[in-house]
Amino acid sequence: MVSILAVAVFAASPSEDNLVHVSISQVEHHVRAGRPFTLSIDLEIEKGWHIYWINPGETGTPTTIDWQLPKGFEKPVKTIWPVPERFTDSGLTSYGYQGKIQIQARFKAPAGFVPGKKAKFGVDLSWLASKELNKAGEGSAELVVSGGAGGGAALLSHPSIIASDSLTVRSTATHSEDFLYLNISAPTGLLRIVEGAYFFAEEPGLLDPAGEQSVERSKYGLRVTIPKSQVVDSIPKRIKGILAAPPGKHWFGSKGAHGIEIDAELKPGT
Repeated sequence: MVSILAVAVFAASPSEDNLVHVSISQVEHHVRAGRPFTLSIDLEIEKGWHIYWINPGETGTPTTIDWQLPKGFEKPVKTIWPVPERFTDSGLTSYGYQGKIQIQARFKAPAGFVPGKKAKFGVDLSWLASKELNKAGEGSAELVVSGGAGGGAALLSHPSIIASDSLTVRSTATHSEDFLYLNISAPTGLLRIVEGAYFFAEEPGLLDPAGEQSVERSKYGLRVTIPKSQVVDSIPKRIKGILAAPPGKHWFGSKGAHGIEIDAELKPGT
């Protein structure tokens, strides 16, 4: 049985302003060859500043990630972003992060990654940091992993997110001329939160970030009604995003997940 073990982390200062510090860590202590493993991009954002999600909302620039992979390793199978927050920038609604966050990337270790073999992962990030003004920045970090013996459990999703392929949650999505409708079903007790829940869509320009979302109980869970943007170029085949519990609350109670990952086919209808 072969696994990989993180042996070193190197973090580079992102800019002269040091507004965002970047490092990489490994979620599991051991990962078997040919099996998934998770690397975490750890960001520490200067107090009072925020950066933007992959959908920045009405203003801002998406944060981008570019991996430098060792030979034999392929790009991440999945990248899991934490639940974003809503900010108001000059009267416009934006989506992003402040403080400390973790962005998780799921990789698969090649079968030939034998004990003693080493591989260096690099990541380059770019972002727009905002406060009273905007500052573009970029940063890099590296992580060296090596083959080792032993096994270890893998995390299948970000600790604050209930994955879209979870056995506990199911979602469907429809849209009319002016609205998108999410129907989320789950076991009794999981979706007891209604007021204050908010859906963050990955697709920029589809939904109105400043529009008022309504959440109501349905027979099997929750129904979320979200205004579309006034100008929509095209309707995607699937809707992806995160349904966030209100600030300070969680779907499973005080120790549960703050967000539910949504990945559903989008069909015409109400």
